[in-house]
Order: sequence, then C-alpha cells, then structure tokens
Amino acid sequence: MEHENSAILPQLFQDLVADIQSRLDYEPVDRAHLDTTPGHKGQIQCTRDALEKERAISHLALDAFTLYAKGQLSRLGTRQNRHTITYCIPNEILSYILELAGKDCRARWGARVILNLSHVSRRWREVALETPRLWTCPLMFSTKFVDICIARSRNLPLDICPGARRYADRLHEVLPHRQRWRSLRLSYSPKDSKLVQPSLSAPAQMLETLHLRCRNTQWDKDCASDSKVLHRNPFRGNTPHVREVLLSGVFFPFTSPIFSGLLKLSLNSMQFDKVDTIYQLLRALEACPCMESLTFSNSLKFGPDVTANLQLLSTAPFVSLPHLQLLRVKQQEAEPALVFILSRLTTPSNSTLSINVLYGVDGLASIVPVHVRRSPHYNLQNLSSARQLKISMTTHYDDDVRFVLYGSGDQNLDSDSASQSEFSINFRKGIPLRDASTQLFETLGTVFPMPHLQSLCIDIHLNGLDHTPTTSTPSKTAFVEFLGRHPSITTIALSGCAPGFVKSLIITPTRRVCPALEEPSIRKCSVRNGTMRKLVASRPMPGLLLNQPDDLWGLQRLRIVACNNVIPETLSDLGLLLEVATDDDMGESSESGDAEEFFEDDNDWEWDDLPDSMP
Repeated sequence: MEHENSAILPQLFQDLVADIQSRLDYEPVDRAHLDTTPGHKGQIQCTRDALEKERAISHLALDAFTLYAKGQLSRLGTRQNRHTITYCIPNEILSYILELAGKDCRARWGARVILNLSHVSRRWREVALETPRLWTCPLMFSTKFVDICIARSRNLPLDICPGARRYADRLHEVLPHRQRWRSLRLSYSPKDSKLVQPSLSAPAQMLETLHLRCRNTQWDKDCASDSKVLHRNPFRGNTPHVREVLLSGVFFPFTSPIFSGLLKLSLNSMQFDKVDTIYQLLRALEACPCMESLTFSNSLKFGPDVTANLQLLSTAPFVSLPHLQLLRVKQQEAEPALVFILSRLTTPSNSTLSINVLYGVDGLASIVPVHVRRSPHYNLQNLSSARQLKISMTTHYDDDVRFVLYGSGDQNLDSDSASQSEFSINFRKGIPLRDASTQLFETLGTVFPMPHLQSLCIDIHLNGLDHTPTTSTPSKTAFVEFLGRHPSITTIALSGCAPGFVKSLIITPTRRVCPALEEPSIRKCSVRNGTMRKLVASRPMPGLLLNQPDDLWGLQRLRIVACNNVIPETLSDLGLLLEVATDDDMGESSESGDAEEFFEDDNDWEWDDLPDSMP
C-alpha cells in the first residue's frame, strides 16, 4: 500500500497544482533555460520570484487538499455517528438527558458544562439550543452572553444562582426580567448590600426560592438584626409562590408576607434585639401550617432585652406544625430565648429533631424545652415517642466531655424509613466525665419524658482515661434512678462502661430496675465473673424460682463481647441458664493484649448507700 501511494500521490498533486495554475492564469517556469551565472543578476531575481510563486501555488494545493480531506473525514464521522445507538435516541429523550446533566453539574462547574454538552456533535448542539431549560441560569455566563442565554430560555422561569462566586454587581443584568425569577440564590459581602437592595424593590410573582447570604468576617461590627434590616418590605409583599427562604446574615421583618405559606425556613447568623420580634416570628410560623423544614443555626443571638424579658413571652401562642419533617438547631452557645421558641412549637411524632450546641450547656434544660407536668403531652413529640436511645460519651480532655444522644421511634435504629421518628442531641460539657454523666442521668427522662423507651445503648470512649469511680462512674443513684423512670426497657447495650453500670442491673430486695429486661449486651467492659453471675441469678427465667414476681420477665439472652475479665468457665456456667453469645458468636475478637488495669468490683459503687426503693 505504501508503494502504491508513493507512485500515485506525485501525479495527483501535480494535477492539482496544474489545475490551480490554470485557474490563476499562471505560466510555469522553464527551469532548463534559467541562467544562473553571476553576470545575470536580473535574470536570477526573476527566477526567484517565479519559484516563489510556484511554491505559493504548492501551498495552495496542500491547503486545498487538507481542507478537502478534513471535510471528507468530518462527513464520514457524521455518517458514522448516525449509525450509533445514541444517535437513535429521540430528540425528546436526548433533551431530557441534557437537562439532567446540566441541572446536576451547573451549580459546581457553571456554564462550562452546558457549553461542553452543546459541542459534542452537531445534533447535540441543535438539541441543546432547542432545550430552553439548559439556559435558565443566565448569570452563569459572561455578561455579553446573558441576553443570548435569556433568549434561548424562551419564557421559562429563571434561576438567578451565580454559584460559588459573588455576583451582586451583576444583578442589574437580570433586573428587567425579574417577573420571570423562579429562584434567587445570592452570597455577598456587607459592602455590596446597596447593590442587592434594588433587586428586592419590585414584585417577583414567580419567585419560589430565596437564599440570601451576607458573609461578614467582622460579626460584632456589623450584625444583621431586627435593628439593621436589609429591606422593610421585600418584593413589595408580592411573592405569592415563595415556598423556601434562607436568610444568613440578612434580616427581614417577620411581618412581611414573604414569610407566609413557607415549606422551608432557615434563619442563620442574626440577632434578635426586641421582644416583639419573637412574637412576630411565632406568628409568621403560625402562617405556615404546611412547614416541612425549620432551621436555626450559625450564631443565632438574642440581645439583653430579650433575655431579660423572657417571662413576658409566657403568653405567646403555641404554634402547631403538623407537617414538619425536620427541625434543626445548630448553635455555638446555648440560648435560653431559642429554647423558649422551641417550647412554643408543636411537632409531630414522625419528624426529625437535630440539636447541636458547642458551648455554654448547663444541662439538657438549657438546650431542650422542659416538660410541663400539668401538660398531657410534650410539645416535641418525636422526643417523647422514642423507643430506642443511644448515649455516646467521649472525653477529649480531663474536663471536656462530648455527649451525643440519638433516639428513634422505630424498632430498628438503622431504619431508613422516611416517616421514622428520630432525634439527635449533640453538646459538650466542660467538666469531668463523672459529674457530666451524673447531670445527664439526673435530668434524662425528666426534661422530656420517654414513656415508650424499650432499647438503651451506652457507649463510652475515655481516650486514655482509666475506668475509676472518680472518672467514668456517675453518682451512686443517678443511673439507677434513670433506669427506674423507664421500666419498659427490654434491651440494654453497654460498651466501654465501668462495672458499676452492669451492677445497676442486678435485682435486689430493695431495688428492682428494668423488670422487663430480656437481653443485656456487654462489650469491652471491665466487669468480673461474680458480677455476671449475680446479674443472671437475680433475673431468672420465668418458673425457675418460687414466688417470682409476675412483673419480672427474666433474661432471655446475654451478649458478652471483648470482656477480658470474664473467664470461659463463667460463660459455660451461664450458658446452662440462658443463651449466651460471646466474641466468637458475634464475630469479634477480644483485645486481651490491650486490656487496661481495671479496679476491683468493690471500688466501683457503694451499694449500701443506694435508695431502698425506686419510684
């Protein structure tokens, strides 16, 4: 093939050159009559000019041949593409695929994704140009393409979402089309507030989503509050379709119609200086009976006037949110006024509650509303409907403890059901673990009731501290009283706990906690053989003892995992009385090599000092 090409190409190329020469009326040079002697300089220059023209014609021939070859290859590629599977996809389906790709990617990569999609092939470009939803975010493109983008979007609603970069100075480019805005998501600095205000000064009848973030690094110097309002009447009160509002570092009066009929509301980084603002917020929430998501986060603060006059708010109305799916609180410090707001909200049992407070927590009552005993129901019903509760305690330093409480109303803590009832409470205490855990168990079950609690899990991570009565064990009565408040518990899992936690489960003549307990699980605890024997002996299977109380169900199953102090003989003896699952059964290996020096049982709790009876 190479030999044939070498013979054919010169003739083809010469024919192409001759054709170009004829079209240009150019007479080729006769090289045989060229006189190149030094005495004929004029003739030499003429010859050089003639050869230069011939060389230029050869370049023209090469360019023409290359252009033809590229065109031919392009046509062949187009014909080849038409015989691929993707080319057989109808335009309507391809348009939908492009919409999905653009929707998922444009928030991160902006206009580049849409332009790349339109450059895949000629057909893709035609379909992209006829897909108006690809062009409904005009500020992703540079200023000179905004009008083109808006034209391609036809009359569809526009999304004013410039992405991660701040485009407050470009809002004027889309102001003439404000009547078509569907969403406005904008992040700006305080110095650009005057650029944002014009966009809020006229009706936006198609607006559905409003996200405004004023990011200020100097919080104390310029704080958004009810005394520093960005706009008194945003959009002139004409936003009938708004369903989602997020304000961060931005304050609007809660009397504005924009807070009516919302499905999602998020208030972040702002300060309440006036007591009336609390009333206005509650009335605004009352005007949103279909609210699905409510968030208070990122340094929501309250002025001294609000904090000092909380008692004046006792007449504030309760707000029922029967459709609420998520209530989220994320604060740097505990705020009593925010707890008051939570106390006026009535949420359904199948909702999710998330509370995360980093500092200033005196106890559960400082971050969660306290149950009023004269009230038949607790207002945050997903707390009172909990059936499972997991308590995680982690020590970061000797006097810093992190608590995570996770509860669920479902039988399975890992359930992914969309309608499940669950809550998580995350906070820190700047006191030793013993004192912090004592405070927790003293209030848990009283601040908010859990009458249906069936499963309890306690997980302790000491991070280098030893299990001693002065570090990890609560007071003598706190944990026992907590168990006494929840007689419906049937399963208890203890992980990394001191032996005193296990001892509290032993039934005595004067103490009968968790009579319905069927399955205790003990993992990585320093419990000893005698304690385990006493536990099982105090909770025999029904019918094994005479005069056994009817309300004492007896243990059905015992799990012991990675408890190095419990010897095999003890496990064998216990296996004669009930089903025992050990390390091998659970698929875990005991870490005997890393066992800590644990204290004897007698050093844990003084059992004679426990109360004679439990409530």
